[in-house]
Amino acid sequence: MITVRILIFCVSFLFCHSLAAQFLVKGKVIGADDHLPLPQVMVSVKGTDQQVVTDNNGKFSLTVPDKNVKITFRFLAYQAKTVKPDFEKSMLVELSPECSHHHYHSTRFKLYAGADKSNDALAGRIEFPVFGFYKRITSSYELSGLGGQETHRVDAKAWDIHQNCKWELNTSFKYRNYQIETTDFDFESLMIAPSIGIDNYEFVLGVGKGRRRTEDLSFNSTGVQLGINTALDFKILGRWTIPIKVSATKWDTFWEFESSIDLFIQPVGLRLSYNRIDEFNQFSLMVGMYL
Repeated sequence: MITVRILIFCVSFLFCHSLAAQFLVKGKVIGADDHLPLPQVMVSVKGTDQQVVTDNNGKFSLTVPDKNVKITFRFLAYQAKTVKPDFEKSMLVELSPECSHHHYHSTRFKLYAGADKSNDALAGRIEFPVFGFYKRITSSYELSGLGGQETHRVDAKAWDIHQNCKWELNTSFKYRNYQIETTDFDFESLMIAPSIGIDNYEFVLGVGKGRRRTEDLSFNSTGVQLGINTALDFKILGRWTIPIKVSATKWDTFWEFESSIDLFIQPVGLRLSYNRIDEFNQFSLMVGMYL
């Protein structure tokens, strides 16, 4: 009888000890390129078959048998990363893209509202991703000005038509419709703009056709666009990614300039833009949020 009790005690002690030897690890996984959460990242204990995946907010939680283990993070198109877990606080793990030259682009819905400061008018913008096509597509629509000073900008961009770790090929389709009464300017255009991304820069060369209308007649115009996009990464008071876009288009009888700077402090975004169409200047300030 005593032997049975001793045996039960030993089994109970070993079982309780095995439970006590479980250590909790939790944290969040984000992309090093845009600092957004990465869902469905595989988080595994190295050398075992124990694994979990991150949720839609990039968060994970798992238990490990001892404090000497290492954890590996794997996600498609990102470099795998193995680290020693931190048991004292929630971990923040950054995964880098397989090719580090990709400049910033977001796959989040964004909605902006603001003002065209130079013309005392309203401004708005919406950005949204489209999935399920050949490659990832992002698009946007921006409206600035009311009451006779309307400018409409529509963009659709196909990413990674071709890519490797040296360069990438993208292309954009751009529609513009300007109706500006103060300068009697009425113009509509459509442009295709292929671009090559190298390191942290994207070089744009576009060609397009436009139609300018007046009270008496309308005539066609051909345009050539040169542009550059990049993203600056600051580590002052946190980590800020600031996309910058600048382009100039020479039409037959006038120039068109477009520029913008974005500042993202999740989930809020601040967008500054300056555009010039012929003799019309437009400076817009908009505040947006991720949806």
